[in-house]
Amino acid sequence: MESLHALCSYGQEKGIRILIENNVLASFNLTNGRNELLLGVTSRELIDIVAAAGMPRPGLLIDVGHLNVSARTLGFSKESFLEEVGPYVDALHLSDNDGVKDDNQAFTEDAWFMNRIRAFPSAALIIEVCGAGEAQIGRMIASLA
Repeated sequence: MESLHALCSYGQEKGIRILIENNVLASFNLTNGRNELLLGVTSRELIDIVAAAGMPRPGLLIDVGHLNVSARTLGFSKESFLEEVGPYVDALHLSDNDGVKDDNQAFTEDAWFMNRIRAFPSAALIIEVCGAGEAQIGRMIASLA
């Protein structure tokens, strides 16, 4: 927490906002069915980290691909997660996956998160996909309009 506070203070001096990204927890990372390894997987963990960092507070960058996998692994609601972290979200990484592993697949207008990201009108939207062609990227951009 001391390091995070120092980073946020340095960022404020330089006019840069520090964002914390949610971690991805796949089932192979579980120890006896529990998350013993990774920080910032659940909404409660992220909110607690933001609160403990003090001022200036960091924001959150929510990776919806990470969220999809972690929610499936731990059995929590993606929608509730987004509602809970909503006040702290400054950016979203957008990609799709099968919920088992985060492989940064392209998304369509039918992706599970599309109607939910509208709740974050001032958040930066970052397309984070692998292997998409120019036409596919164009369709993803158009689906965000």
